[in-house]
Amino acid sequence: MLVSLPNVQQGTLLVRWLSSFAPALETAAALQGIFIVIFVAFAGFLVPRNKIPDWWIWAYWMDPLQWGISIIMINEMRSATYKQPCASFTPQYLLAHTLTGPCRQAPDRELGFAYLVQWQLKTSWYWVPIGVVVYLTWCALWLGLSYVALSEIRHVVVPKVRPLAARKGSAAPEVKAGNPEKETATTHDAEKGANIKPCMTSLHFLPVTLSWHDLSHSVVIPGVGESKNVLSYVSGWAKPGRLLALMSSGGAAKSLLLRVLAGKMVPGRTTGQILVNGYPRNPATFRRYCTMVERVESHSPFMTVREAIQFSARLRLPGTTTESQREAFIDQILDVMELRPFKNVLVGSLGKAGVTLANAHKLTVAVELAANPSTLLMDDPLSGLDSRSAVHVLHCIKNAAVDCGRTVVCTVTQPGARCLGVFDDLLLLNAAGETCYFGELGYRGQKLISYFEGIPGTPRIDRDVNPATYALGVTGAGIDPSRTGGNHTFRDYAFEYRVSDLAFSQVGEIESLRRGKGKLGDEPSLMGPAAPYARQFWEIVLRMQRYHYRNLHYSWARVMSSVILGLILGSIFLNISYHTTPGMQARGGFVFIILVINAVGNAQNAAGQVLSQRPVHRREVGNGMYTFAFANVAWALAEVSGVEKGEDIETGFGNGIYNFRSIANVPYLAISTLVFCSIACTMANIVTGSFGTFLQFWFTLYMFCLAVTYFGMLVAAVSPTPVHSSVIVTCITSMWIATAGLVLPRVLIPDVYIWVYWTNPFQYALQGMTSVAFFCDTTTAACSAPGCATRSCPGCDCTRLSDNPSFVWTALKSQRNLHEGQAKWDIFYLFLFCVAFRLLTWVALKTLKHNRA
Repeated sequence: MLVSLPNVQQGTLLVRWLSSFAPALETAAALQGIFIVIFVAFAGFLVPRNKIPDWWIWAYWMDPLQWGISIIMINEMRSATYKQPCASFTPQYLLAHTLTGPCRQAPDRELGFAYLVQWQLKTSWYWVPIGVVVYLTWCALWLGLSYVALSEIRHVVVPKVRPLAARKGSAAPEVKAGNPEKETATTHDAEKGANIKPCMTSLHFLPVTLSWHDLSHSVVIPGVGESKNVLSYVSGWAKPGRLLALMSSGGAAKSLLLRVLAGKMVPGRTTGQILVNGYPRNPATFRRYCTMVERVESHSPFMTVREAIQFSARLRLPGTTTESQREAFIDQILDVMELRPFKNVLVGSLGKAGVTLANAHKLTVAVELAANPSTLLMDDPLSGLDSRSAVHVLHCIKNAAVDCGRTVVCTVTQPGARCLGVFDDLLLLNAAGETCYFGELGYRGQKLISYFEGIPGTPRIDRDVNPATYALGVTGAGIDPSRTGGNHTFRDYAFEYRVSDLAFSQVGEIESLRRGKGKLGDEPSLMGPAAPYARQFWEIVLRMQRYHYRNLHYSWARVMSSVILGLILGSIFLNISYHTTPGMQARGGFVFIILVINAVGNAQNAAGQVLSQRPVHRREVGNGMYTFAFANVAWALAEVSGVEKGEDIETGFGNGIYNFRSIANVPYLAISTLVFCSIACTMANIVTGSFGTFLQFWFTLYMFCLAVTYFGMLVAAVSPTPVHSSVIVTCITSMWIATAGLVLPRVLIPDVYIWVYWTNPFQYALQGMTSVAFFCDTTTAACSAPGCATRSCPGCDCTRLSDNPSFVWTALKSQRNLHEGQAKWDIFYLFLFCVAFRLLTWVALKTLKHNRA
């Protein structure tokens, strides 16, 4: 407890400081990896104190992990269990435990003390309070640095990046990177003076009248088993050229109704009828004619505005559409949604660099318009916007969809008076999912106001009260009664609507729509994906490649961290001889530590990237753009291959502009591991004997990194939240490290856990890389001569141990159960892990609920 609590606390404070200091999550992860390498390398169990180079000895004394291990080892080895003197043990026992040297120097030494001396660990009890003070000092340091970072550091917004070629070829006005204010100003300039086309007419679409009749939905309350109605006999319609608003006075009835209309997966039981042009809605065909506009952040952040719309259009427009027709249609969308000035700006993410929130909402609509739908179902497209921006977005929607004859249904949450005035009709539900009002809004909501004021006992609206607030208030939305013009009543407004003249006047229209088959329009007949599978595969792979080479914090930071880690590890293991058992163990620890940092780092980073993109894939797969299988393959290919061609990219840093060309066909993971091995192995003089040996060592590391990266993607697929993902990765990688055969030899692993050893990619990589790094053929005639294991023999270059009469390879082989011919099989097993992780990821994406729309 004296060690565990301070160690956990200082690690937590370190992460807190990194999160406040680093500008991005990927940067914090790279810095965290550097700290982990330094702490583990100087902890004392990989590199003994007398083997640490003089220029790194300061890191040994400052390492909190070293102090923690020292305290634990003193507490254990100086206990009564190891009080026996060395003289009471046989020479064979001392040789097997590498204690011959310290016990020969002082035969009366305690066995535990001799062990501490052998491995250059601290031996006296007075080091324990010093270690506790060091831990407390580290905690205070991280707290102080966190305070400084939070109070002084203001991270500059990461600049937008856009293809230079597109910028040069565009005649539209451009927005300088990292200037949201100017972007907003340009938006309003465009609103005032741009020549906006009133309608998108280049492609034909089928006008659709959507009607629903006595629609009910019930769910089972968990733990109670009783059924509860969320929607109760709701009827209504949405016609071409009219903008229908859905509001509810409580709960999530409006969003639920929208998802039921769209045919999305909703838990519970739905009854009633949904008709399209009088025909029963067929989910297989309705998907081609209807799109649902969902969350604004469901976009790939490293695509430009135009690329995002192009991606949707190429996958959702019919195959008969020519390239020129498609591009003309995209231009019309950019114009009518007023996004042309920002077409070459990266989308970005919420809270980070990218288009403004208002333009992000418009882009969400534009991406769905690219499918040329007949019906748009929008789930709260105004969330987070101020009144002016909300009205602007609504007018763009009206220009793009309603005025062109499309059917639009939109949920809204207490819209302002100007926003409500843009809508034509309103369906108002109460908390029980019953209709309280359905009909026209009128100018400034006058018809809505007149309806409620005509119900006896309902207070009249005050002059300065928003009509939406008034309607929600009187129907019991929990709004302050003073904002509704008086105390709201307890009347049953659902009953009032059912017996109202308004409802009776709509009966005939509802019945005509129910019997309107063949009179309202053609029956939707297209079904299946619009784009062939080959195009789906190509487009998703191309987008994933763009995601990687534009995501500098993820892809290129891996290469830079490889350089830094390679220099650190190379300088630590520089010129460490392995003619003694501790030296041999230190050299063997080199392989161990590079696997540790790559296992945890690659898995965590990959999981984070996949989780950030899951809403995007979930929306696109739900809209039938492609299948999860293609998304799964695209992620896999993005880690082993690069972009299809070089591309100039412009990025702004501060006041400067720097141009660079992305490297064509760059396998980022292969490059980062190759850079790391080239630096670290050369400095440590490991696998430098031949080029073939180096390549085999590097390729084994590369396959291991690929396997754990795919494992991180698997964890992201099975995890409902990032917290679950982080916990699973930490637990499983810790288990892998413990059962890899170094910390705990295979013969000591309990039988109940032996399956972990055989299903452990860490074990195969460690065995394979250690065999490649230390193998020396001791079966030659020169090395097999009598006495060659203890003295130099002509023609035998295999390294010997001075404190153990054996070759290094022979000793290491017996300790870790190595086989020189197994290294190539280890690479094959790592390849099988890659395949297995990808297949399991596909199954998780296909079956788990949190991955489906």
